[in-house]
Amino acid sequence: MSIALHELPAAVETYLTNFVHCTVSPITPDSQSHMNSNELGTFGVTVTNADEPNGVRLTNVKHHLKVVNGLLVVPASPVARATTDPNDPALAVGLQVPEYFLFPSDNVLDVPDSNTIAGLRVRALQEGPMTITDHIHASLSFGDVFPISNSKSGEQTITVV
Repeated sequence: MSIALHELPAAVETYLTNFVHCTVSPITPDSQSHMNSNELGTFGVTVTNADEPNGVRLTNVKHHLKVVNGLLVVPASPVARATTDPNDPALAVGLQVPEYFLFPSDNVLDVPDSNTIAGLRVRALQEGPMTITDHIHASLSFGDVFPISNSKSGEQTITVV
């Protein structure tokens, strides 16, 4: 089996697309059984990693949330930023924006593992469909891809006379 190291970034993206599942829970409106214009609602997101034998441990997991026909309310936790850069300033809690990146404190997704962020808030802007999407960004640890503990031995036995 040959490995072309320059193909690893694309392989990670393919893995995230094919083996990691993101779900957005149904929105629960604050006051009624349906969302009205300018009304707030609550939802959650869950990311689930693949089982053995296909699963790979993920690190630096971030959620990229977007909403169409609404505004996401920046939560107090986890930290939300405008970009994937962990050094960028956090967005102000309560700010309403069309998208943000969430940086959970537990940013590792083992095999198999699932993480949920509940209690997220969204405001509907107008009548019509409102769509929330969650896209995951993650990395592979070098030690997980190229484990140091793997080894191979050789042996030769001879008869001494």
